[in-house]
Amino acid sequence: MNGKKVSSKIENGYVSITREWQAGDTIELALPMEIQVVKADEHIKADRGHVALRYGPLLYNVETADQPKLDLTPDVKSLTTEWRGDLLGGVMTIKGKWSDGSPLLAIPNYARENRGGDSSMVWLKANE
Repeated sequence: MNGKKVSSKIENGYVSITREWQAGDTIELALPMEIQVVKADEHIKADRGHVALRYGPLLYNVETADQPKLDLTPDVKSLTTEWRGDLLGGVMTIKGKWSDGSPLLAIPNYARENRGGDSSMVWLKANE
């Protein structure tokens, strides 16, 4: 805080900083970000056996604008992030391979269906 480390406490998933706040105080926060593979809830029949890709708080989407087939299984071990300033005004993408070795590109869900293509998907087939 204000260029100095301060102690904090995590309570119920929230970081708590207790202090007397002054006008102009600043907080710099570094959050670790990694690609997460989220399994669909087994109680939802339509999504059973599927996963979604998440980076930080954002869900990602695959589109036919980037790959012709969306019904493949992602190769989870191949997934990495890449900043693409040339795409959709600048987005962090998830790239990797599908199970057949073809390239996979996922974009933040909020930016989907802005470049043509027939369809897009959040829920992808999971490895059986």
